[in-house]
Amino acid sequence: MKSILIVFFFFLAPFYSKSQSAPATAMPNNESKILIDSLMKITRYKEYFLSYCDRQIDNAAKQNNWDEDLIRRKKLSVSFSDFTEYTVYNWFSSLKKEDLTSLITIFQKLNTNKYSAFLVTHSGIQSNLELFVKRYLE
Repeated sequence: MKSILIVFFFFLAPFYSKSQSAPATAMPNNESKILIDSLMKITRYKEYFLSYCDRQIDNAAKQNNWDEDLIRRKKLSVSFSDFTEYTVYNWFSSLKKEDLTSLITIFQKLNTNKYSAFLVTHSGIQSNLELFVKRYLE
């Protein structure tokens, strides 16, 4: 019995674990993508994203005594489009067109003041943002 378990563990288990793959990232259709992009623009989420990343890089720079060139390179490497592609679209892909349209309408009304913006976010998006920015701190 022990020999059967050993054979399974050493020879069959690696094949079993390799056959399983991560689920595909959920992506919205083109119409929903346009609505999501509109929502991001209305809420000025890109500005929030870039300022959040800049603050985190500045804090890490102070703690690690980075020079100005390294700080500049790290800030220039920040990509909102990557974050949108892998996080924002994924999180909003489950919403119906009508729900996205309603959110756009609501945030348009809320964000009439050009100096402040209400953001549309979710704990999952914020969590992914925190993980995403860690790439830039390495």
